[in-house]
Amino acid sequence: LDHNPDAFIIDYLHVAGHNDDEGVNSVSGVTDDTISDGMSFGLNYPFYNFSDHIYPGAEAAGIFYETSKGSAPPRPGVQIDEYAGKGAGLVNYCALRYPASGPSVYKVAFFTFAIEAVPESGTFPNNRYTLMRRIMNWFGIGRTAPEFMHGDANGDQIIDVGDIVFLVNFLYKGDAAPNPLLAGDANCDGEVDIADVVYLVNYLYRGGAPPPC
Repeated sequence: LDHNPDAFIIDYLHVAGHNDDEGVNSVSGVTDDTISDGMSFGLNYPFYNFSDHIYPGAEAAGIFYETSKGSAPPRPGVQIDEYAGKGAGLVNYCALRYPASGPSVYKVAFFTFAIEAVPESGTFPNNRYTLMRRIMNWFGIGRTAPEFMHGDANGDQIIDVGDIVFLVNFLYKGDAAPNPLLAGDANCDGEVDIADVVYLVNYLYRGGAPPPC
């Protein structure tokens, strides 16, 4: 945030206080939060890591908190604020949403770490696609869609030979199941079986149709 709290930071972003340039390297979501529940991932920045700690205002909710940190390079002229409550048992949040609950004239989802730093193809739900889908659903933008793709059995957001191998290992070698299970249902018949393996082979190598659901 780079400077002391002002009206925009306090009244619009709903940040009660912050500590600049904390160098957050990994984060976890908050249990049962509509955006971050079940998420936990490392951050890979395409530029300097100037992520901050923030402390949500009274009507906002923290949605990601720091699980490990590094250090940011010093920046001349940047105010490294020390929030009065730091070290008083507060959670070092790195993202918030407003409102925490109930209706509001507007909504805010504010992140101190770059979205570009979130893994692009991490295992569900720990990837950029799922994070953005959840944010958009919370904002009510676009259609509500499943957080997985039928046929993407290994949950890396790409349908390829890796999904065929994953399904074969699940069905015949006792390996882990797709998460959620219906991600392995490539032909959309409500079952996960050898027919889905055949469907993916036809789609990927024989010009067949993509998963129909």
